[in-house]
Amino acid sequence: MRRLNKVVIAVLILILLSLSAISQIPGKLVNVFTNSEQVTANIAVKQDETCTTEFYEEGNDVYGTCTKIVNSTSCTNSTGPNTGCTTSQEEVSYGCITGVNAILRNKTQCSPEGKYLLEINDGSKISKKQLDFGQWGACKYENENNCLIVICVAHDDGAFKGQFTDCKGGKSCQRFEVCDGSLRVFVKNSREDFVEEDPSFYLPKLGLKEVGE
Repeated sequence: MRRLNKVVIAVLILILLSLSAISQIPGKLVNVFTNSEQVTANIAVKQDETCTTEFYEEGNDVYGTCTKIVNSTSCTNSTGPNTGCTTSQEEVSYGCITGVNAILRNKTQCSPEGKYLLEINDGSKISKKQLDFGQWGACKYENENNCLIVICVAHDDGAFKGQFTDCKGGKSCQRFEVCDGSLRVFVKNSREDFVEEDPSFYLPKLGLKEVGE
């Protein structure tokens, strides 16, 4: 009796450990990564990206072999229809689903933060400026004649689901030109080209904010 109790306790401990291991599988895991690119010789652009990994279980069928009994009847009909009959049984094997295995799977989606951090090296120090466009629209950047060019299009007037499209057809856009320590800002709305002042540009302007270390 005492040995049986020990066996029961051991089984219960194994079950509890299994349940504990399963409960520790995270349903969601969130990580933040920083992407950095040296756009010009003196300017680097950094942007944080949040990646969310969701875990879920997927059932896979387990195939094996099943058996069944097949009854069959044969008749000689020697003295009339359905006479001289005998019944036999045969065990038949066939492929079937014998169970289900739970497999842990995951999927990851990443979303960049709506901010750029510009690190500008003038040779003696590195200054940092932040462009926060998350609530305003979507932006892209590029190197043009060894200058950093940032172009932003407004959410309400051109950005598509948070993605940069273009600045054509009367869209509200801003353009930042960072060259050798100088900064120029241009806007446009009803016109096709960028200018320093456009009366049809009615949105609050984006600005670069100086940030500390």
